[in-house]
Amino acid sequence: IASAVNGLKSVEHRLERIDAGGKIILDDGYNGNIDGMLEGVRLCSLHSGRKVIVTPGLVESTDELNSQLIAAINEVFDIAIITGQLNALQFDKELKVPQKIMLADKSQMVKTLGEVTRAGDIILFANDAPNFI
Repeated sequence: IASAVNGLKSVEHRLERIDAGGKIILDDGYNGNIDGMLEGVRLCSLHSGRKVIVTPGLVESTDELNSQLIAAINEVFDIAIITGQLNALQFDKELKVPQKIMLADKSQMVKTLGEVTRAGDIILFANDAPNFI
């Protein structure tokens, strides 16, 4: 059983681990609920290196739940990259991480990640939203 479990592949975009350039990427792009996003944050808290989150926040949710997510991000992450405009004002106001990057849309995300991340980092893609949100 242990051998079979070790060989299991994760489901795409559901806390899928990707190793690239010495970085650990956790792609949780299909997760858009508070419980799942908080679990991704908790998982990243176990990493000993720098922690980076890329998120639009919770979509189709409340300010209170986004505040809860922001508080968890503030406790764990060194860098937060906020994508899109939907929750931008709330994240800009409440986010207190050492480095906060606000992107109007995702077109600059790859360039930004290349500039601010390095080997040893863990990068969590938490939720994904279309560019128009």
